[in-house]
Amino acid sequence: FNLDRLEVNGNRIPIMGDIAASLFGSADFDVARSGQLICRRHPGGTKSVIRWLRKSGPESALLDEPAEYSWPRLSPDGTQLAFVRGNGGRLNLRVYNWTTDKMVEEVVGSEPLTSPVWTPAGRSVAVSSSAGGMKWLSIDGSGPLRTLVGGTDVQIPWSFDPSGTRLAFYQ
Repeated sequence: FNLDRLEVNGNRIPIMGDIAASLFGSADFDVARSGQLICRRHPGGTKSVIRWLRKSGPESALLDEPAEYSWPRLSPDGTQLAFVRGNGGRLNLRVYNWTTDKMVEEVVGSEPLTSPVWTPAGRSVAVSSSAGGMKWLSIDGSGPLRTLVGGTDVQIPWSFDPSGTRLAFYQ
């Protein structure tokens, strides 16, 4: 792809199959500013795995334990992964630092949280609450999940502008 001219160069080449689809039917992947690409593979059944994808094809597993993963989102610097994992009928929000192989944060609650979106600085994540509205999680552990926008309408965060002052969301 030519970024300067915003056009495709050459022919398309499939590099990986079995990419899982999101709730909206689109491929479930994310790309960090650093160029790292992550995708959720769906080899069949209700469980999936999360793997790195490079130009040369599939790489090593990031989260290779089959589980009910969804919404994988890389932090802007590419060092952390926010995702949702199904656990006995609950959807838990998790943040994993792959460079240290440690789970940084896990929010287990009675309301399912989905669609994590990183702030441009990578210090917080906005999520959709199944109870309505959106919530806010500071990744540094500085506090509990807080209400960003209240209400009963389903609101799904999509992306922040580069300054981090505006959030586009679907309602």
